[in-house]
Amino acid sequence: MPPARTNDIEHTLEDAYGSAPVGFRSLLVLERGTPADPAAFLSATSQRQAGDPFTAGDGSRWRVLAIESNLSDAVEFDALWTVEPLD
Repeated sequence: MPPARTNDIEHTLEDAYGSAPVGFRSLLVLERGTPADPAAFLSATSQRQAGDPFTAGDGSRWRVLAIESNLSDAVEFDALWTVEPLD
């Protein structure tokens, strides 16, 4: 039996990527603090900085405004990115 899902973001990641391992998981939020859509970005590299554009798995385009990488060990993400849509 699979483990229980503890939140919507975890649910979204599991549905989109199954149990395949990923390199780096970033939680995406808008400047006002609300979750972006999509709410997470999975990447093979952590080499991102403020100002970098990126394309999410759904094809939407975003720009990184800020990166907070010092997250609690209890959080299953490597970084929190504040982003803005480019489309």
